[in-house]
Amino acid sequence: MDSQKFLGRSAAVSELVDEAGCVARSDARILISGEHGVGKTLLARIIHEQSGRSRLPIVPVSCILPEALLESELFGPSTGQDARDEAHGLLALANGGTVVLDEAGEMSPRIQKLLLRYLDSGDMRRDGSAGRPVLPARIVSTSSCDLFERTQRKEFSDELFYRLNIVHLVIPSLRERREDVPLLWDHFVNLASAHHNLLPPEMALDAVGALQTYDWPGNLREMKTVADRIVLRYSGRAISAPHVSAQLAAPRVEPSAAPPSPLRIGATAVDHLVPGRAPLWTGLRGRASRR
Repeated sequence: MDSQKFLGRSAAVSELVDEAGCVARSDARILISGEHGVGKTLLARIIHEQSGRSRLPIVPVSCILPEALLESELFGPSTGQDARDEAHGLLALANGGTVVLDEAGEMSPRIQKLLLRYLDSGDMRRDGSAGRPVLPARIVSTSSCDLFERTQRKEFSDELFYRLNIVHLVIPSLRERREDVPLLWDHFVNLASAHHNLLPPEMALDAVGALQTYDWPGNLREMKTVADRIVLRYSGRAISAPHVSAQLAAPRVEPSAAPPSPLRIGATAVDHLVPGRAPLWTGLRGRASRR
């Protein structure tokens, strides 16, 4: 899917796109919720492109980064004695654009506190090089977890939650909008065919039915992967439901009754790691010590 359109003909997607278009023109902070792979970051980018800030930067930030790294990314590197070079933090470098906090629910309590302080401090941020005021960035957050539930369990700041959640958009999973599956499938197959310079396969009606009855636990991300797999395997061929079902199943490693073959490191033969056996490097150190 490109960054210009959130594809879907279902009523749920039509309503979502309409609401996103309305709030995009405001400066309200937005929380986008949904399962992994439903397109939360894509929707955040569409909102930015439809906003009055579209000519300014959009800056995605992964909140699953380690605490110290995330703090440095958002608020600038430390200059010692609890001071920070705020001008080089992403919140300042966005310069009035949009900062997307991806998986905001993963922020540590310290980062939550610092972000709350930033949101409460108004727009006084300075560009260290020119000394001119820097416009406050718009914050769009995404979350695959229920942030409200986390506030109830005291795992997420309720004060920060209410500041980030001025507008709440929820993206439905693919199993909640099965009527969109054929449209989305055609899109991803065409992308895969163009990328690999291969002909798309010809889909029988039962193959399309297999796609629509599948639950897609990985949502759009999984569908893109499966489309790549099917184009590579069945380019230009007619395929039916069994071909599709075989590619939808997650790859599994079948257990083998035969003993594992030895690995060789230099002139030393070492067995594969198996449960109950000492780790590889422990064994190597032991052999070396006996030489």
